[in-house]
Amino acid sequence: MYINTISKLKFLIFISILFNPIISTSYANGVLCWDRDVRMAMASFTNHQNPKAAAETWFPKYIEIKKTKVRWGSNQNSLNGSARNVGKKIASAAIQRNGYTFRFKLNEESTKAFVTMIPPGQYISIPPAKYNKCKIIQDNVKTVTKPTKVKKSYLQRCSLTPAKLKNIQTLLKTVGFYSGKIDGKFGQRAFNGITKAKSFLGKNASSGECLNTSDTSLLQNHTTKKNSISDKSKLNGYKHFCEEIGFKPGTENFGNCILKMLDKN
Repeated sequence: MYINTISKLKFLIFISILFNPIISTSYANGVLCWDRDVRMAMASFTNHQNPKAAAETWFPKYIEIKKTKVRWGSNQNSLNGSARNVGKKIASAAIQRNGYTFRFKLNEESTKAFVTMIPPGQYISIPPAKYNKCKIIQDNVKTVTKPTKVKKSYLQRCSLTPAKLKNIQTLLKTVGFYSGKIDGKFGQRAFNGITKAKSFLGKNASSGECLNTSDTSLLQNHTTKKNSISDKSKLNGYKHFCEEIGFKPGTENFGNCILKMLDKN
């Protein structure tokens, strides 16, 4: 009997060395393991009529190992059993269940797990149960999608309707800053014309990119003055012409000559 006990101790020490791999240090939020294999653990249940069924009552189908607790159950969505992780780490997880101590070890890749059970009052564990499949549990981080800001068009930013833009295009064309169509559509030519107008007005221009009512008023005043100067220049030219061809200033014929010149233009 003594020799048999020594043999069992050697076997258990061998199993302990064989299934005590280097533990990975990164487990995210925990590890879930399944695909249970109790063939080695069955050696401790030979006094039962069905050793496999007896072993499976102690080693559930699914186990979830976390830093603070270990859960188990018949499937991953039904982990009804739970116990505090007295090992306080995933790498050295351990729980107390019905007086038995269960210790959990993972292989280096965290793809397999080995669970040993130590009966009450003993220090030697029975052969382990093996879980052939494990996966790391990631934290459920909700991704918040920020709404995409749609950049407003120039017309929207400056509160312009196509009709108002037509008026601006007409004014810019009169001043000589725009050569495109009067269509109420904002394009590169309209943008260039507005930029030229703002630059022309200089310090008198409004701030920002929009050509507002104060800007258009200044441009209209400039156009009126320009036209007035042009008309005055033309009138002086007509007077000079009528005088050169023989009409005396201040006479009725001189006035008629000027009127005829104005009608032609």
